[in-house]
Amino acid sequence: MWTPTTFRRLLGSSSPSAQQWWQSQQEDAPVTVNTRALIDKVLARYSGEFTVFRELLQNSDDAGCDAAEIRFETAAFLRLKPGEGMKAGAAMLPDLKTTNVSQWTFRNHGKLFIKQDWDRLPVIASGNPDPQKVGAFGVGFYSLFSVTESPYVSSGGKEMKFSWKDENQLCYRIRDLPGTATTDLWTTFKMPLREAAPMPPVSEFMQFLASSITFMVQLKDVTVFFDGCRVGQIAKSLGQSQVTPIPTELERSSPEKNMLVKSVQQYSVTIEAEVMLPPCDSTQMRETKVDLVVFTAEVDVTVSEKLSRELNRCMQKDPPSRLKYSLIYTGKDEYDQSCINEQEHSPEFPSPFRGLRADLDGATHTRVFVGHATAQTTGIGGHMASWFIPTVERECIDLVDRNVAIWNRELLYVGGFLCRVVYELELSEVQRLWEEAAAGIPQSPKLHDQYFLYLLKFFTIHRSTPSTKVAEWLAHSFYGCSALPLKVLSSIGVRGAPDVRAFDPVLAKFLKSLPMLSEDVTQNCAHFIAQLPDRHKIRTITPSDVLEYLCHHVLGTEELVACLRWWITPRNDSSSRTADLLDVAALRGTGGTMRLASITCFIDPKVLGLHIPPNGPLPLSLIPA
Repeated sequence: MWTPTTFRRLLGSSSPSAQQWWQSQQEDAPVTVNTRALIDKVLARYSGEFTVFRELLQNSDDAGCDAAEIRFETAAFLRLKPGEGMKAGAAMLPDLKTTNVSQWTFRNHGKLFIKQDWDRLPVIASGNPDPQKVGAFGVGFYSLFSVTESPYVSSGGKEMKFSWKDENQLCYRIRDLPGTATTDLWTTFKMPLREAAPMPPVSEFMQFLASSITFMVQLKDVTVFFDGCRVGQIAKSLGQSQVTPIPTELERSSPEKNMLVKSVQQYSVTIEAEVMLPPCDSTQMRETKVDLVVFTAEVDVTVSEKLSRELNRCMQKDPPSRLKYSLIYTGKDEYDQSCINEQEHSPEFPSPFRGLRADLDGATHTRVFVGHATAQTTGIGGHMASWFIPTVERECIDLVDRNVAIWNRELLYVGGFLCRVVYELELSEVQRLWEEAAAGIPQSPKLHDQYFLYLLKFFTIHRSTPSTKVAEWLAHSFYGCSALPLKVLSSIGVRGAPDVRAFDPVLAKFLKSLPMLSEDVTQNCAHFIAQLPDRHKIRTITPSDVLEYLCHHVLGTEELVACLRWWITPRNDSSSRTADLLDVAALRGTGGTMRLASITCFIDPKVLGLHIPPNGPLPLSLIPA
């Protein structure tokens, strides 16, 4: 029979004698690691595409490099003597879909390895100690073992090569390069492939590079080669930054006061791409570009000593004292142009910028970036990037560890806050367009409605995956960072959402001054309207709304007819309040304003219509025909 005594005997450690025994041991046996299994089963197992290049690109950006090259090389090309590669490069390349390559070579230009870099490289989990850098876990380099058995690194006059000894022990050798190589400003990673295979499809790989380079801080140019021939290139340039005003009613501090938004900047990003056209002619390159706008919040960080200590335990470095949170916002004009550009590309060879376009149809493609894109979707129409603490493989942001979850949740508050700032800024432009239309300034039909519809679709917060909490916390911040309700465009301009009503085609005929959504917005943004929190709700029009409106507005004849027809419809529950309607409704008659409650007679056109002039004068108790 199992009793508490039985458990104590089995555990043993709770007894004083057992505790003395454990404490008396002078020699502890170290835990051993099967390095081969650790790397093959854990560190080199990533679910995302192009993981090796993702990690190398991120390391390059952390190192302050401005350019990188990715080279796919066949066995025949590698057998050529130095200097013969360029001579051998032909305009017409073999079929890249079927031609096997034997080695991947990655090179970055800029800061060379120093002693600390060489010391960290062969130590698993020795991450970058700089709080401002993305790299934290010190395992990204070991993703190279997913494709190679013996990676090679050269930089700053030294070279290091890894190899396996006795199948389970990973070893390395490091030595100085010949003196002539010390002036080379390129750091090179060579990966002889474990199994020869074709290079990734050029169009997909260029899409990956275009999205990867977007949020990079230093890296601005990536070129792809096949056997020395350029097959693609991505280059990024930044415009001048501008200060974005932050509405005073928005709360800049995160819920637990760990983060404070100091300012918001916006700047343009132009990404240009050159991609080799099929059929594999390296002299025929298609040039295209995309213009984006990035909004970035500058954030001061102040965490408690306890939280800082716990975060250091997870990452082996302190959290940053300041950070940035960025959002790609694609304006309506840029979005429309990107759709046109997309149609110019064939389905077999799509635009390299497809992954950067705003996602207005459910937000299933926009990602949270931690340097590079993770598998986590944002739930809104644009990509977001910040100093999130991810899971080790950087596929998702960590929302499991209690202290890390606090950090990431505080960051998501900043994300929702930034979205609200951008929403308010773009809404001011919508208001300007509405005012121009109201003043009779010529513009495209319903231009303000089109812009507002796009704005709502962009910031409709859909379910995020794999974690639904990301979208939930973004929504909580977006709607909760201000004590004032969300503003929306109504039929009479921008108003607070609770003061606006959903469009009703019948009621719109006589409630012409009641703030109401447009028909397009009501129909096409039903999800946005439905998800509004209670204090931001846009309600349908009720009889009470009608009575309140009639208290302050006099109706014309056609408007009154529309009102009475609506009032007597069977589906309307207002019949019990007919006396209230008669008290407040008024008609603009020929002799002045006529209250419905004062009308006791009407003209029967069949009897007296020909004898009484329609333009009066008539008593206010008589309603004309």
